[in-house]
Amino acid sequence: MTRLLLLWALLGAPLHPASGSRVGPPRRSFRLDSSDRGLVHFIQPDIHNTTTLLLSNDGSTLYVGARNVILSLDVSKPDVITLKNKRDWSPSEEDIRACRNKQKDATECPNFVRVLQPKNSSHLYACGSYAYNPRDAILDSQTLTLTTVSKGEGRCPFNPFERSTAMTIDGELFTGTTMDFKGANPVISRHFSRDRRPDIRQDSAGYLLDEPTFISSSFDKKEGKLYFFFTEVLNEFHYTMDLKGTRLAQVCKDDVGGQRILQKKWTSFAKSLLHCQQGFDILQDMFTLQPSEGDSSEETVFYGVFTSQWSLGSESSAVCGFKMKDIRGLFSGQYKTFDTVKHQWSTSGTERTNQGKCGLWNATDVVLEVVKKSFLSHVHVRGADTPLMISSGPNGVRYSRLVAVTTQAANEKQYTVLFLLTETGFLHKVVLLGRSSWIVEAIQVFTEPQLVKSLLLSSSKDVENGNVLMCPQSITPPTEVQTDLNEVVTLPCARPSDLATLHWTSGHDRRPLPQKYFLQRPDGSLSFLASAVTLDVYICTSQEARYQEDQVVFNVTLRVPKVFAEGRAAGPQAPDTSAESLPENDNEITSAPYDPNENWSQESMPPRPTADSGTQKNAGEKVLELVRSYQTELVVVSLLLALLLCANVLVGLVWNQRRCAAPSKPQESLKNDPMLKQEPLVTDVKDMV
Repeated sequence: MTRLLLLWALLGAPLHPASGSRVGPPRRSFRLDSSDRGLVHFIQPDIHNTTTLLLSNDGSTLYVGARNVILSLDVSKPDVITLKNKRDWSPSEEDIRACRNKQKDATECPNFVRVLQPKNSSHLYACGSYAYNPRDAILDSQTLTLTTVSKGEGRCPFNPFERSTAMTIDGELFTGTTMDFKGANPVISRHFSRDRRPDIRQDSAGYLLDEPTFISSSFDKKEGKLYFFFTEVLNEFHYTMDLKGTRLAQVCKDDVGGQRILQKKWTSFAKSLLHCQQGFDILQDMFTLQPSEGDSSEETVFYGVFTSQWSLGSESSAVCGFKMKDIRGLFSGQYKTFDTVKHQWSTSGTERTNQGKCGLWNATDVVLEVVKKSFLSHVHVRGADTPLMISSGPNGVRYSRLVAVTTQAANEKQYTVLFLLTETGFLHKVVLLGRSSWIVEAIQVFTEPQLVKSLLLSSSKDVENGNVLMCPQSITPPTEVQTDLNEVVTLPCARPSDLATLHWTSGHDRRPLPQKYFLQRPDGSLSFLASAVTLDVYICTSQEARYQEDQVVFNVTLRVPKVFAEGRAAGPQAPDTSAESLPENDNEITSAPYDPNENWSQESMPPRPTADSGTQKNAGEKVLELVRSYQTELVVVSLLLALLLCANVLVGLVWNQRRCAAPSKPQESLKNDPMLKQEPLVTDVKDMV
């Protein structure tokens, strides 16, 4: 399986709360090829099954355990991952033949590196399945040179696909795995014990661990105890079918076993039931989030992702948090006792004084006999308050891995961010706020859906503190849009978040838009018909939770037709609207510049500009004035034409009357009549013009 190192920056963005503890859809989603959320991949065609990761203390080198190989990668740069060293660690042909003779196929017989842990400041410890015959090795952390190879039984599993857990503390190795070929002998053990102490492992009694699947482990430095998280059959309940659940077990780091009873066995072993939520009882992964510097170790929180062992008809997961202070007090109460004759647990708990304690190496045989039979806590650990998040229903997902980090926002508050991997290879980044949770981002990790088996977070890189609520808005200058009358105008507006809603307003007083003139499309854009009442400033605002932010601003004006400019040139009375006479700056013919930081309450707004007040009109009002002026000129010309026609008609009537009333004159005298010497009457409107 292809592996990669993911480096993320936390988004300082407003969040949309989910209902209760159930999470809604992601706030933003990014495909693999998205330019807005880049991922750094390291791929080599001959590298497969990279399921084990270890980050150096300085965060600059990533060690990767893969199939037949161990890699060291330089991850000091945020935009590239380069190969530093590569060490082949393959079984011999004889080892592979022996594996095949045990009825294992070719896919199971390579060496799958299952454990990578720091041994000391200069060396690493590694353990691999090695063709169903576990081997371990010590490697130089710089050159990856193998310096020691020995048997690895009980340190990593024979089965390369079986889950296990391991961690090193002061050079000692603590593991939870199986130590036989069939995987039927589970064990929690300590190896490479210091100060001449013997190595310690689990007692061979089968009722101590019942078909466990080891998930994770953690160290409580203050108490000197290790905690192991696993799932197993809950044999204290009597059902007709096996009921599985999640366990928490503890052992003391410096336990050396008893003198006669429990020799080289844990005298501090105790376990309890870990409960998240009804219906979510199978642990998939557990992460230990250490408290901030200066805080008490009791503030340590264990975050676990749980699924159901029953079919719920849809994918589902739940995330719960468990507090260290609750776990520390868990093993100091009552315990159940196992009856070795009836092979069952007592139904009630009995107060015990030695269970779960460290330093019982010199305890009496009577005390150790009780410890040997009474190691199951009567009470169990519940998740703090309610589940932090539940993903269920038709859109639910199954999470497989998680890590957590605490980051300080711009308001100086601490927030916990979870990184959760789905079983299809998507990464969900979730922010926890009290009892609510939000999926800030969903990021596609691989082209094809596949299960990711390892997730590692570098807390020293990937984090940008920020909170948009604390940041001032930047001034968004309006975008000029020119249009013609009766033309359809569409103004685009993109949502900054999948959970945000968009709404449009007009004017600097942000008036609501009447539905009879405007249409807001599903993509957020606004459409309307350009007219005298729709030429204005339009603002698109996004709203998410209680936060609003202006996205775009448009100033829609009317485009000046050429006929207006020609008419104005012919008529000296028409106002000049030629391109040469218009102001160079569009703001000179619009209202005041747009400023989102200005308080635009209705009371503080100045009166809308009018011609009488001498203030400047916007472009739409200017054009409408030109239209009215041109119409006035046409009316005047029409009236003059009508008066001229009337005058000519009147002159004609007068002339006819005089002609009828005058006495008969000789033909010659008519030639000298002044009325006959006038110009011909206008007989056509064209002539009048």
